Amino acid sequence: MKLQDFTGGLATRKQPQYLQVNQAVIYSNLDNAKGTLVGDRASSLTSLDLEQYMFYFEEEDTWLSEANPTAFLEYQGSVYAANGSAPVRYKGGNQYQLGIDAPATNDWDASTASSPTSSMDGTYVYVLTFYDENSGIESAPSAPTEEYTVGPTGEVSFVDLPVSADPQVTHKRLYRIGGNSTVYTLVAAIPNGTIAYTDTEADADIGPGILETAGTAPAPDGLTHLAEYNGMLFGALGPRLYFSQVGKPGSWSELGFLVYARTVIGAAKVPNGLIVLTDSEAYLVTGQNQDNLRSRLVDSEQGCVAWESIRSFGNAAVWVSRFGICASAGGEATVLSLDALGERRFSPRSSAVLNRVYYMLDSDSFVYAMDSRFNLTFKEFDFGVSSLATKLDALYGWNSDAVLELLSSSESLPWHYKSPRFIEGSASELKAYKKFYLN
Repeated sequence: MKLQDFTGGLATRKQPQYLQVNQAVIYSNLDNAKGTLVGDRASSLTSLDLEQYMFYFEEEDTWLSEANPTAFLEYQGSVYAANGSAPVRYKGGNQYQLGIDAPATNDWDASTASSPTSSMDGTYVYVLTFYDENSGIESAPSAPTEEYTVGPTGEVSFVDLPVSADPQVTHKRLYRIGGNSTVYTLVAAIPNGTIAYTDTEADADIGPGILETAGTAPAPDGLTHLAEYNGMLFGALGPRLYFSQVGKPGSWSELGFLVYARTVIGAAKVPNGLIVLTDSEAYLVTGQNQDNLRSRLVDSEQGCVAWESIRSFGNAAVWVSRFGICASAGGEATVLSLDALGERRFSPRSSAVLNRVYYMLDSDSFVYAMDSRFNLTFKEFDFGVSSLATKLDALYGWNSDAVLELLSSSESLPWHYKSPRFIEGSASELKAYKKFYLN
């Protein structure tokens, strides 16, 4: 028997005598792309000084990191992060609350008077919001003020307008209803530090913006995982899946959620919706906006054991269930590792996807790779790292001593290979081998 193809990868489901000759009982640190037995590239030391849970912010070409397990999501030029406490937004080297708190009071000092430059005429009520002109995030409105009635040349003057302490707030927006307007319409955007403003605008001259954030709030505290679909952010919190308004990642609602029978582990976008995973089931959420979202069960067995395993993988979502590495493009999940590895219980600590290869760091400290570049192949790596991350076309790993760029060195990793049990068609045939040749 002559072996010259070693691309079959790891196979542990069947007994060794039933494996294909190009498969292996042990396939560790090997490069299956080469065809022969050769160790994959070793790691390179970097100068990065990061906490364990790393994320590369592509828009700003910088690294973010946290000491505790954190789910990161880059969207619309910002990075959003959740770790079970208060969700945050990263932008321009700063960290902000995910959303803006509404003004706490509505009892700003105000007076009415007549002015020859004013064109107001009627009875008006005002609300105020805080606003970030850089991100477009706007808070919910304050409670309405009292009514102010002015004559044909009246004006309303405010002093002691509230100033937000939130560093992301650049302006406050003043809205009014009354006169010829039946909805709250934008009067002015006032710099956050300005505390006085006089309204003299005629009904026809204000706007065109109308108040759109009534009933909203910052993202709920306690979210553990974030995903994006159709311009909405989705966050997992217990059995609830909260969602933001379309195109407004800072505007959430206390009533904006879907409820499931079990704890929501996480979610991932697929071409026809959002795959939502509990520990035992998979659902597909569809809809164009927060008013018409629908959720239906697509798999009653292949739930997710840890959000750290959830990744987008081409046009599918991939994760680890109680039975192995799963994938779904929006329908019933397939356990991709079942044929090669059998039913396998993993405890994922971190994961990454790079160049059609899914890397999953298990609690046993091995990284299990699912390579779909050629044929679906599984292999193990012993990188000696405690978390994984990607930067464009590079894979990184963290350990307590350094941040490593994995599979990047000109040197090769030490490898370990164990072949199938060769029976040459018959397990009971008497054989005697005198010579082995290894090149």
